[in-house]
Amino acid sequence: MGSTKLSNLLNEFLVQWKELFDMIATAHSCPDQDFKREDENTFLTLKAQLAQKQAPLAQLLPKDLNLSQQIHEVLTQVVSLREIKEMSIPSYKKFEMGWHQIYLNLNSTFGILNANQPSRSSKNILLNPFFV
Repeated sequence: MGSTKLSNLLNEFLVQWKELFDMIATAHSCPDQDFKREDENTFLTLKAQLAQKQAPLAQLLPKDLNLSQQIHEVLTQVVSLREIKEMSIPSYKKFEMGWHQIYLNLNSTFGILNANQPSRSSKNILLNPFFV
């Protein structure tokens, strides 16, 4: 796989990884919110997409990141939005730290890929300083 394809796959994964965190953070910070079946389905679909993409992505990235195992561990910590609402603070902090470590590793790798592609478009949302 060329570096442009890897960069695109990595970008897509990062966008979904951030979306996952946003959903989980919302669920944890709003314990009184009732989630509908549609919300749970959206959450599970996103988890499934990330799980499916993590293995091919991990094969293309440096082996010392141990990415596949790390992603699997984070994804298994969050079963449903309903359970996230009831997650203890220490459990949530453990999840948050694991998620953030992966996010930083992936962004670091993404930065290296972009540095090697000077003609890459600056329209990428991950390069936008307001994308958080």
